Amino acid sequence: NKMRFLLFSLIWVLVSGDLIPERLISGWDTSSKYHADVPCTIRRVSQLSVEEFQEKFYEKEPVVVSNYHPEGIVEWRRLCEKQQLLQSFGSIPVTLSSANSYSYEKKDVLLSTYIAEMMHPQDINVSADKTWYHFGNNSPLLEPLLSQYPIPPWTTRTNASLSWGLAGDGSGVPFHIHGAVWAEVMHGHKWWFLTPPVYKPDWEPNLTTLHWLLNSYPQLSDDEKPQQCILAPGDILYIPSSWYHATLNLGQTVFISAFV
Repeated sequence: NKMRFLLFSLIWVLVSGDLIPERLISGWDTSSKYHADVPCTIRRVSQLSVEEFQEKFYEKEPVVVSNYHPEGIVEWRRLCEKQQLLQSFGSIPVTLSSANSYSYEKKDVLLSTYIAEMMHPQDINVSADKTWYHFGNNSPLLEPLLSQYPIPPWTTRTNASLSWGLAGDGSGVPFHIHGAVWAEVMHGHKWWFLTPPVYKPDWEPNLTTLHWLLNSYPQLSDDEKPQQCILAPGDILYIPSSWYHATLNLGQTVFISAFV
């Protein structure tokens, strides 16, 4: 087990340093034409104790913890590789939601069908309410996968409600709010946009985040722009309750959130 951990760690160093394309290891095409070199304007730390989190951030402000590699995460990332998922869970049904702010519609498909036929890049001409997206509403048949996820140390498995998902390049969910959450990606990258509860952003709930980014975002002044950060594997983001946030997946992305 120690040797396998060291092997996967070495592979991940090579992948994260772009020395090996990730699709050759994970099977996911994590390239994206929307990837941008933008500064992370959400507070970022490299270490965060439980005490410091409670004092400075809990239900106060968002924070990104970088260099986050808890015990078990390398193995869990491997379980989220494309062929591993297809082999272990491809034949189970997963529930898709429409990718608008309020996720009105639901439908079930096999995970293998979703991966093969529906994880294509987002079409800018297709509205969010006509886009299908897998995040949350996880089947009990996924429990063998979710039970192995290393729960963030700032919460507990008893308190955390897990929502796992995967989606194609340029997909995402436009601005919405909910309770506090820890969020991270296993493969790919995710671009986050956040505003505090006192500032409600201007957006159309049935238009995609991609449409907003390409059409509305460039018109915003610096003061109007939301806080933002692009998360890579090894980053984890905390969002307090009732903060508005939107997401954009960069490349085929596998991600998970622990609602607390």
